[in-house]
Amino acid sequence: MITVPKKECPYCNKMISNSNYQRHVTVCETGKYTPKLEKYKQDDDLYHCPVCIKTFHKIRQLDGHIRLAHEKKYDINKGFKDGTRISWCKGKTKETDIIVKQIGNTLKQGYDSGRIIPHWKGKKIPKVFCDKMSKTRKQLLKDRPELHPNFRLANNRIEMSYPEKLVFDKLTDLGILFEHQYRIGKYWTDFLLVHMNTIVEVDGKYWHSSVEQKKHDMERDKFIQSNGFNIVHIPAKNVLIELMKLVKEL
Repeated sequence: MITVPKKECPYCNKMISNSNYQRHVTVCETGKYTPKLEKYKQDDDLYHCPVCIKTFHKIRQLDGHIRLAHEKKYDINKGFKDGTRISWCKGKTKETDIIVKQIGNTLKQGYDSGRIIPHWKGKKIPKVFCDKMSKTRKQLLKDRPELHPNFRLANNRIEMSYPEKLVFDKLTDLGILFEHQYRIGKYWTDFLLVHMNTIVEVDGKYWHSSVEQKKHDMERDKFIQSNGFNIVHIPAKNVLIELMKLVKEL
């Protein structure tokens, strides 16, 4: 875990990072705060920052937080400077910002221990919202198919399951021309043996044993066959044995 260098504020005795120390001391020294922040006091007797998700017990804490963290985006007297709500961490990631990383680790520890209960837990997402998100996502992938997760998986051995890696390596060693994650209509297939015009699917028992999944696989197979392809399902348990049988038959 990365440690941020800190100093103790002589006014509030808080440990402040070196980068924010001077500005924090200035706020503590002048004792600035405005009654306008009272409107951000919620039923839990905490002051909620209007820009990010942080909460504070005292109004001075909220005042100092806004001045230190959001002074470029939020004016205490006028509100948001550009008229929109902009998160302080917009565009930042755990890899690029140490504060975001610390917050992420703290939240994860809280969720894992049960100390923090997610606000969405136990709540059901409205069907209208789900349908809207699904429609938007489908349209995006239709307009920009390169964003589909399967494009990232194609020929990426690191992301493959272990049985898929065995098939990938064996076909490569045998010199058989194939394509990994070949798309047919709206379906993505595991392997296409190009010269044999055959689709090879590596099926794990866990994912392909339910009634719903078997029904889905039947519909999928019919569509693929209607497009002129042969399709063969190989159980992941005996993947190499079944693959060699298939290659000899073809």
